[in-house]
Amino acid sequence: MRDSILHLKPWQVFLVLLAPYFASWYVTDEVVSTALCALGALLLVSWLVLVSHTLLQLGRALPGYAPVWVRTNALIVAAVVIYSFVASNPSFLITATSVHADGLWALLMSYVLFAYLHLHWFPASLLVAKEQRQRPDVSQVLGAFLLLIFWPIGVWVIQDRINVLAKKLASLPADNVR
Repeated sequence: MRDSILHLKPWQVFLVLLAPYFASWYVTDEVVSTALCALGALLLVSWLVLVSHTLLQLGRALPGYAPVWVRTNALIVAAVVIYSFVASNPSFLITATSVHADGLWALLMSYVLFAYLHLHWFPASLLVAKEQRQRPDVSQVLGAFLLLIFWPIGVWVIQDRINVLAKKLASLPADNVR
């Protein structure tokens, strides 16, 4: 199970992540459509966490990369998406096309935005660091980060890069990897 993400092809990840959004276009019930969009967001968050943890397990450990904040931010983003779906609070609403927060909810929403961006930045930075075997600069990570933000396009590139990196690290002698 540990390396299961390494066996996925980009088209498989793309279909799994896109399926709920695609299905929501053809559902006439607004509640079901919103639930499918929430499911799509939760699948994306899950994939980002899986990518992060898989990259952390590959090769030598890099200083400064701890999964604690990724897990915390993933739980916060997932909880907020679920709350927005279940509560239907007009002061705090997240849909597939918009985000709305009033009053103190705006404070929470600003952290959720940071957490969501961090969920994309961490695996992008980790991927580039593992490829270069050193901590990358911001400019080096920006491309992978944008590919993860625009995941329908980026998943085709990022998943291939992860698979190639895993094969490359698997072929190295054990003393060079860890």
